[in-house]
Amino acid sequence: MPDGGHLQDVESTPRQDTQVRVFAVPPRPGATPEQIVQGFLEALTSDDRQYETARKYLTPRTARTWRPERSITVLANGPTPLPGLPGPRENPDELNYTLAGTRVALVDSQQAFRQADGEYQEVVTLRRDTEDGEWRIDQVPRGVVMGQSDFARNYTSVNRYYFPAGTEDGGRAAAVADPVQVRKVDPLTGIVRALLAGPTDWLAPAVRTAFPAGTGLPRGVRSLAPDDEGRLTVPLDKDAGRAGHNACEEMAAQMLLTLQDYTPTGVKSLELTSGGQRLCGVDEQRAELYAPYGRTHPPDYLYFVDGEHRLVRIPAEYQPVPELKAEKDEPADEDAGPGPDETGDGQDPGASASPDEDDAAAEDAARAEAAGVEPVPGAFGEGKTPLRSVAVSRDEQSAAGVHLDGSRLYVGPLTEDGEGVGRPVLKSAGASESDRLTAPSWDAHGDLWIADRDPDAPRLLMLPGGGGKPVEVQVPQLDGRIEEVRVAGDGVRIALVVAKGNKRSLWVGRIERGGTQDRPVVAVLDPRAVAPRFQDVTAMSWAGAGRLVVAGREQGGVQQMRYVRVDGSAAVGMAPAALSGVREIAASEDEESPLTVYSGTDGLVRLPSGAQWKQIVTKAMSPVYPG
Repeated sequence: MPDGGHLQDVESTPRQDTQVRVFAVPPRPGATPEQIVQGFLEALTSDDRQYETARKYLTPRTARTWRPERSITVLANGPTPLPGLPGPRENPDELNYTLAGTRVALVDSQQAFRQADGEYQEVVTLRRDTEDGEWRIDQVPRGVVMGQSDFARNYTSVNRYYFPAGTEDGGRAAAVADPVQVRKVDPLTGIVRALLAGPTDWLAPAVRTAFPAGTGLPRGVRSLAPDDEGRLTVPLDKDAGRAGHNACEEMAAQMLLTLQDYTPTGVKSLELTSGGQRLCGVDEQRAELYAPYGRTHPPDYLYFVDGEHRLVRIPAEYQPVPELKAEKDEPADEDAGPGPDETGDGQDPGASASPDEDDAAAEDAARAEAAGVEPVPGAFGEGKTPLRSVAVSRDEQSAAGVHLDGSRLYVGPLTEDGEGVGRPVLKSAGASESDRLTAPSWDAHGDLWIADRDPDAPRLLMLPGGGGKPVEVQVPQLDGRIEEVRVAGDGVRIALVVAKGNKRSLWVGRIERGGTQDRPVVAVLDPRAVAPRFQDVTAMSWAGAGRLVVAGREQGGVQQMRYVRVDGSAAVGMAPAALSGVREIAASEDEESPLTVYSGTDGLVRLPSGAQWKQIVTKAMSPVYPG
């Protein structure tokens, strides 16, 4: 260490990319066939932009025709090359290897992810060059194959954003998330190219893009990067020049929202150009006007059904509840009867309460007061019609409630001048509570969705405007009975818990609308499993534009909660802290709102950001944010 001299400033540039980079090693002279195969597989997981090193393991003809972007096969533990066998004609200059493994996922040419299973076996054929005697691969499997740990290091899930179909002339539309897998080698450029390629086939029938057909980056553009102030200029080819100003702003908003989904890009504003001429630009504030519904409409309140079966609410923003120190005049009787009912269904009004139950009820009332719990204005807050499940419209002006016995659905305003809940808008003829109506759900159009679980007539229904004549929704590709319904804020996607036998699984389907205003036709098409490893899904909720939170059990396991993307891929970030007895989940598409859960063990609890679960009240159920 120096013990004299003066201090001097040293300029330094902070590193923007802290990802570990992996460099492939080209084949060495005289490499054995096994070394060639192993070197090729390792090169597939490197950070070469165009797999330049991997191509050096191929014969010239195969290197020209190989298309790694066609697909990615993800295996549990990576591909295992089995011992080489001679070629079909016993040619000493030809050798076959078999790559084996267990599939866990597939990524198609559109970069769309889906979970998969089954054994993987593909043949790799090597040929020895007659001139230099070097072995090279002459036949390779389709696309790229790698293990799931390498896949997690090389790829990231990014939401591309498009707009609901039919919103071209309807003012600003809220963006719809379409997740794809993007390689982490120059991710910013990869994200831009993925967005310009258009939505995946699954989502395409329900959305539109503002970019004119065929729009892409001009030839010669290899990499994009923002300047020191976070401004990014994206040159587009001549096709982009056909867009008008409004469409151009939508284009720029789509791109900026998509780039912001991948945090490390650091893009704060964006400008589009074509042929050297500026087309338009947006900054973060302007792009927020087109952001997904949850970000532009954060909830004011969290709603739930209290111990008296009324609809009540507390502020959506978490407020810490003070610790209560109850003092008792007499010691508790150790032989007292059971504690508060954990089902949230209340007690028989004629039953007498034990001292412990009185104390618990008094403490619960004090906690509710400290948390700011209040009945909603209007008939639903009066408790004259006992409720078991509820939903509140996205504008928080109306509510829908299912009667305590599950047989009737009521809809009414959340205003003081309401005239009672009135007549039910829907009835179920199911023989038991579990065979009647599910909890309802509102979409951003103001339509109400609910499922009737009557075994003799199971159906999914949509009530236009929340109180119109129920429309039976066609669900032709779903096998089982719908047990839970949650519509996304964009009105384009719907999450369903479906029961078949002893299994309850989570599916996401695409909503398509047709017909006329008087005779609408609505269908849920192409449902796909989101958490297929869960054998028993207990509860779920939308928790962002492109992800859900789900509670369930894997086969032979215990209940757990995790976040998943709508394509079934794992969501970035930590799973919620463990909690037992989860029965219902309330999460908001505004990701800043705290996760709330009804637990049969702990009652109503919330999870503030960066904290542990906090109990609100014990006598409560059916927590919901608007929607």
